[in-house]
Amino acid sequence: MTCKDNRDGSCSVEYTPTESGEYDVSIQFAEKHIPGSPFKVVVDRPATADNIKVSGPGINPKYCRANTPITFKVDATQSAKGNLDVKMSTDRGPIQQKPIIRDNEDGTYDVTYTPNPEGALLTANVLYNGQPVPNSPFKLKVRPKFELDKIKIEGPGVSDSRGVKASVPTYFVVDATDAGSGKLDLRIMGPDGYPRPVEIEKNEPNLYKIKYTPDDCGRYTIDALYDGKELPQSPIYVQSFSTGN
Repeated sequence: MTCKDNRDGSCSVEYTPTESGEYDVSIQFAEKHIPGSPFKVVVDRPATADNIKVSGPGINPKYCRANTPITFKVDATQSAKGNLDVKMSTDRGPIQQKPIIRDNEDGTYDVTYTPNPEGALLTANVLYNGQPVPNSPFKLKVRPKFELDKIKIEGPGVSDSRGVKASVPTYFVVDATDAGSGKLDLRIMGPDGYPRPVEIEKNEPNLYKIKYTPDDCGRYTIDALYDGKELPQSPIYVQSFSTGN
């Protein structure tokens, strides 16, 4: 702190707050507080980009898929209130829709955008008060909306080379966690050519447990489609055998 005598009955005092918070400024004359002293001074955090954090699937290349909206979070709680700006572009030009910024009124923001086109290199510039935040710009390759070859189908209901037991419930798992979001459709046909009941249990995003009961001996046909397209493994043939003597 410095105090300069202006030689006109006044003084100029200068000090530098080292951190944010509430300060008490005491001013005394002849060892007595002047009216209003101590003064309350609230020091806010500087509105800089240095302490801004960006996280979430929207900056993770794994989730950057064509025409599939994704979101990332901007945490500005360690900075003073400022202006958030997000600019998106690709090596093939601007994206079709501008990103949507939602102020959560708690120092954080949710930014949602739709990557496109497929195969493009997308650049996301995240600016706070005109300054790039740490690690900005973020660069992501726009992957296909879904990739059928990354879908796995496994479990006793399809993988047992000995077949499955007739009249005994069985299951298999369809794992599309690395394939992108889509709608799974399954049809199981019995030896007589008629469809059998199928229970599809979604345990987590893009991970499914399929339950069925082969009610007769013979060959069952499993047709699997993802977003209307047949999986490379489909159709799957499963043999059902008698459990009796």
